[in-house]
Amino acid sequence: MSGPDGSPCMHMMRRSRWRPREDAVKDVGAYTSQVIHFASVNDEVVPALLCRPKNVDKPPVILCLHGLGGDKSITQMIEAVFAPYGIATIGIDAQYHGERKRQSVEIISANLEQTRQAMIQTVIDNERAIDYVRSRADLDGNRVGLLGMSMGAILGTTVTAVDPRFSSACLVVGGGRWDLILGRSQHPVAQLLKDSGITEAKLAERMGDVDPINFVAHIAPRPILMVNGKSDPIIPKAATEALYEAAQQPKEIVWLEAGTSRRSRS
Repeated sequence: MSGPDGSPCMHMMRRSRWRPREDAVKDVGAYTSQVIHFASVNDEVVPALLCRPKNVDKPPVILCLHGLGGDKSITQMIEAVFAPYGIATIGIDAQYHGERKRQSVEIISANLEQTRQAMIQTVIDNERAIDYVRSRADLDGNRVGLLGMSMGAILGTTVTAVDPRFSSACLVVGGGRWDLILGRSQHPVAQLLKDSGITEAKLAERMGDVDPINFVAHIAPRPILMVNGKSDPIIPKAATEALYEAAQQPKEIVWLEAGTSRRSRS
């Protein structure tokens, strides 16, 4: 994990020589899917799902980061949208999600040090996914974008900032400042933190080095698109505005009206 100077953590981490395990390719109609397991730091084995459009020799790739409680299967839904455009997608199971799920252990909990370490691990794991993409001759590892949703948008901000191999980032329902995100969110996890006696000030202090607000400026000059809801009960509007304010140009934010397809831009 890098500091707020934006230097890529991948250059500071020991690389494993463990060869990725690639399952059989499955035909899913307009595209194929393949489960891969590759090594990451701290002796972690990371499950990933690669979806590739048919009849495209070397497609560009979108790294997909799922939300809290999700898993790598979201990649198939996203590929269904992008396959007609000749774009491949890849997504991993974040720490404590999907195949990596552990009983009674969550990525966000009252154990803030465990939460912090799980987020650092997930950021590095996503960088390792791009290492894997670039190892394949049938993928264009020089044209890679990032699409993160909710927790994936929060972590995806940091992933994009510390890794210059991404050309752009689309952050859907993301935000910055953990004290705002967890301190004011209506998500059950936020209530759990409040009930455990964790204050917004303590969140800001303990989670500062994994707060996207401290990384987002380093994405520039690569473009950022943010998509958020004006009345989102999970990611407070103030957290989204804080992240957008901290980002540098080029940037754009799309605000969706709750329950409608109308939107406004700023």
